[in-house]
Amino acid sequence: MKKLIFIFILFSSCKKIDYAPAPAPPQFISKGKIALFPNPTAGKVTLLINVEPNVKYNLSVQNLNNKVIKSLSLNSVNSVVKREEDFSSLENGIYDLILINIKGNETRIPLIIKK
Repeated sequence: MKKLIFIFILFSSCKKIDYAPAPAPPQFISKGKIALFPNPTAGKVTLLINVEPNVKYNLSVQNLNNKVIKSLSLNSVNSVVKREEDFSSLENGIYDLILINIKGNETRIPLIIKK
């Protein structure tokens, strides 16, 4: 024997609905910006970097004493660069991930290593 179930939804009139803005997906970050996930990480991360096409960038990781731990050059014909990086050789702590373009514009975000 099949049962039928009816669901009634009543809408009352409302004059205004407030929506909280949704965070932008990482692939739509503004130029010269970096999205990093997961963060904190045990080492392996995905980087989404929004760059100007055909402009050279340098990406470096520094410890809190400003010592460069790792440095990479980035060239892209696309505006979004997606990279998988492994920082598992780093000790637990907070590091700066720094993106610098050829013009000297700099973007810093924290990289947190927690094993």
